[in-house]
Amino acid sequence: MTSKCSTIEAEGFCDSLAQIINKDDMAEIIKGQKSMLKHLEKTNQMLLNCNNIAEQQQAIVFSKFQRHTALLKDVKKDLQSVHTRIKRLKLALQTNNHEWLVIGENNGSNPGENVGPSTNAPSIN
Repeated sequence: MTSKCSTIEAEGFCDSLAQIINKDDMAEIIKGQKSMLKHLEKTNQMLLNCNNIAEQQQAIVFSKFQRHTALLKDVKKDLQSVHTRIKRLKLALQTNNHEWLVIGENNGSNPGENVGPSTNAPSIN
């Protein structure tokens, strides 16, 4: 009989608890939850759209970054080549082999006309 008694008591407790809960309050809670769910779904959709736009922009910026990096590497290579040439020219000047730089005297030639490098000029390449 104790098991029947405890079952009856539990049912009685549930019935009394159900009477305490106001059905209007429950409807208001459910309505608030549905409203919040709609709001969160809209927010989630906006975040997904924002994420997609950010991914597209990141892809564009990344491709530009790769092109600029390649350009900088080419510029660096060119600058190193120019620097090497300048070092060779300085070395040639320091070893007194600068005869290829001498501008010929203008004995009868037009002023401003430069004489090119002599045949004895050192190779700069």
